[in-house]
Amino acid sequence: MLFRSPKIIFLSDVSGSTEWISEFFFVITYAAQSTFKKLALFEFDSTAVEITKGLKSPTLSQALLKRIQSWENPPRARSGHSNYQTALEDFKKISEKYFSKDTNILILGDCRDWLGGYKQNLKGGYDPESKFLLEKIAKRVKRIVILNPEQKERWNTGDSIVSH
Repeated sequence: MLFRSPKIIFLSDVSGSTEWISEFFFVITYAAQSTFKKLALFEFDSTAVEITKGLKSPTLSQALLKRIQSWENPPRARSGHSNYQTALEDFKKISEKYFSKDTNILILGDCRDWLGGYKQNLKGGYDPESKFLLEKIAKRVKRIVILNPEQKERWNTGDSIVSH
């Protein structure tokens, strides 16, 4: 029996609040490519960048160097703060070629939308723009899983939008 290899997109928050674990996530993704043949990697803070080509490097140290170069060519300014709204807009534009009902997206992020905007929802309240963008993406893929490295007690505090 033949099994189809799942399509997996890793999307990693590299803003200041998750910088401590984003390199670890990169290393896991580097190792995962030997198991999952259809894999893509993107990183974001207030913009998104595809890092997939760097994963094809023969050594991890070369892959880490290409990861840095992906942010430099063309130059992308990393703000250090998350803006899930603009990052997801970028991500959708540059990754939708991978979207299908076989695609799984794994997001490593603390859901701290420091700079993202808000818009009115159907109940008259306000929700982060990023929620609506993620809902649009979710309709085109099999599933989205968020791996939040932050302690659960900190969820939904300050600029955290976990509940959305």
